[in-house]
Amino acid sequence: MYSTPTKQQRFILAQLNELTLVFPAEIVEEILIVEREQILNLPFYDPAVMGCVHTAGGIIPLISLHQIFGLKFNKTKKIHIVRLNEKAGKMGLVVERVIGSQNEEQLPPDLFNSDKMQLFRPEMINSNLWQPRHW
Repeated sequence: MYSTPTKQQRFILAQLNELTLVFPAEIVEEILIVEREQILNLPFYDPAVMGCVHTAGGIIPLISLHQIFGLKFNKTKKIHIVRLNEKAGKMGLVVERVIGSQNEEQLPPDLFNSDKMQLFRPEMINSNLWQPRHW
């Protein structure tokens, strides 16, 4: 899906409770902050599907990574979104907050073996989320 990390490759770090998710910058389209009231709920879908939001002339489906990882989510007025690009599913992933960016050499060497920090992969999002549960 995306290339092998290099020393120059950048990563976007986002927080979910005590977990830090590391997104390869090459799959991130943009970072958004929207008001909760802007989210249109989609009640017939999996609880991980928070809804969708209209921004920049398009509709972005939103996935709660707190739900995906089974973590508690404190409802806030502003929602932080990591929007993935076309090759990674073009969806918005709701996180607690975006921490910043780093290159590979700044990341911990045990990234793949850590409980506190994980590399995000688009395959972590189950495609069945987009199937309506009932009408």
